[in-house]
Amino acid sequence: MNMSEDLPILAVFFEHKDRGHEGSGVLFRHGELLYVLTASHVVHGTNCEHYEPSNINSFKIVSERFGELTLKKEILNEKYQRQYDISVFEVEVSEGNLESIPHVNLSDESDFPGVKLAFRGKSNAPSKKAYTIRECDVDSKTGGIITVGFPARFYTDYKGATGAELLQGYSGSGVFVVGQNITEIYLVGVVTSVDDDDYSGVSCCCISRVQCFMPDGFELSPFKERNKVLETSIRDIRKQVTQNVIEERKASDNVSVTRLNDKMNVFLGSWELEELDQYIEDMVTWENLYYNNVKNDEDIKLVIDNSRKELSSGSKKFRVKSTLDAHNKYRDIEREFKEIVDMHLEEFPQWRKYKRTIVNGEIAKMLAQCKLDFILL
Repeated sequence: MNMSEDLPILAVFFEHKDRGHEGSGVLFRHGELLYVLTASHVVHGTNCEHYEPSNINSFKIVSERFGELTLKKEILNEKYQRQYDISVFEVEVSEGNLESIPHVNLSDESDFPGVKLAFRGKSNAPSKKAYTIRECDVDSKTGGIITVGFPARFYTDYKGATGAELLQGYSGSGVFVVGQNITEIYLVGVVTSVDDDDYSGVSCCCISRVQCFMPDGFELSPFKERNKVLETSIRDIRKQVTQNVIEERKASDNVSVTRLNDKMNVFLGSWELEELDQYIEDMVTWENLYYNNVKNDEDIKLVIDNSRKELSSGSKKFRVKSTLDAHNKYRDIEREFKEIVDMHLEEFPQWRKYKRTIVNGEIAKMLAQCKLDFILL
């Protein structure tokens, strides 16, 4: 997906004949038919309190790329719109433009590790310009609602207007999975509300709630590019663990570093500073990977937790006669943990290639926390 090219084609705006800009929406085609999704409150008021089928006649549906669209009909009934705050309209675009609208996959997969989201709309700021809110993270996904956080800089428009009122104009925007290596377009939700407290984010209705009430033939697509998202995320994490980060960790966490020093004196004997740096790098990389990509994924978190339990079962304090004995025991533990992790990751092939990162990071952490210890007799 190319955000700069695709999102302006898919973004639409709802312009009321008296009040001006009321909200945003997203365009997608299904065969030869064209639809616009938006939040129901954009057209019918909060909780659809002013619901009338004729309300849409007071609006122009304006495509950012193609101009005003021709309304054909409203698809969903009042009960559904009140319940989920979603409206769908069938529209037409001027002749010759239908083929230039890219294919959009409807997908319910938005909360896997490393995913980033983006949505495009027009704010309520005086500028009335369209912006793409990017670098968004999934904070939670429950009951068909995705809570999406985004960088605070998007909470302010370039003239200085700020806050939830500014962002209300994005209500109805389509939410997409984005990333450098993602080639297809995946629509995963629609912005339905903007938080009005100190949190910078929006709530979105999952696309599955829309798909199940659409005419026959609308199917959810699996997200086929998960591996690309994971690879990009891990590559970015590794880039962030620079020598400066390692030096800062040494300065701020003297206890863990001292413990690592003590353990390395036993199972390595004489060692270079670069070797200590490598252990710290492994530990920091794994901590970041766990926080960003594992912690909120229940399936992979269970796998990692079970692997940890197997490794740590029984005493891990070893009495050794020499540095060579300690070194050999350390390598045995390393091989054992690789086998454990490899076995548990059997159903997660996208993660198996990162087992070295998991094993080295976890063992470095155990050494630093004295959960793995070697005592010379």
